[in-house]
Amino acid sequence: MKKKQVWRYYCEFCYKSSGTEKAMKKHELHCTMNPNRLCRMCKLKGGTQISISRLVALLPKYKVSTNTEDNGLSKNYCKALEEAMIKLRRETQNCPACILAALRQAGIPMILVEFDYKQEVENLFQKLDQATYQ
Repeated sequence: MKKKQVWRYYCEFCYKSSGTEKAMKKHELHCTMNPNRLCRMCKLKGGTQISISRLVALLPKYKVSTNTEDNGLSKNYCKALEEAMIKLRRETQNCPACILAALRQAGIPMILVEFDYKQEVENLFQKLDQATYQ
C-alpha cells in the first residue's frame, strides 16, 4: 500500500481551491472577491481599471426589509439599485468582470439586478471580434 499526502490550496477571497500553488496564485490575482484584483477584461479591451472600492461605493448597501408586503425589498432600494447600475456601467466602461466584482463585494444578490455575466462577456467578445476584422 502507498500513502501520499497532497497539498490543497485555497483562495483567500472566495471558496475556490486548487491542487497547484501556481494556479491558485493566478486565480487570487484576478478573483472577483479580491479588493485589489487585476482585471484581465479591462486590459483586453484597452480600458483602464477603476478601483473596486470606488465601484462598491456606487452601490447602495444591501439590506432585507422586514415588511412582508414588498417581499423583503423596499421599492426605494430597487430604484436606487437600478440607478447605481447605470453609474456602475458607465464607470467600468461596461466591463463585465468589474461589474461582477463590485456586485459580489457589495454582497448584492445577482437576482436583484439585470445583469447576465455570461451574456455580457459574449457581447464584449463579439465587439472585440468585429473591431479586429474591420
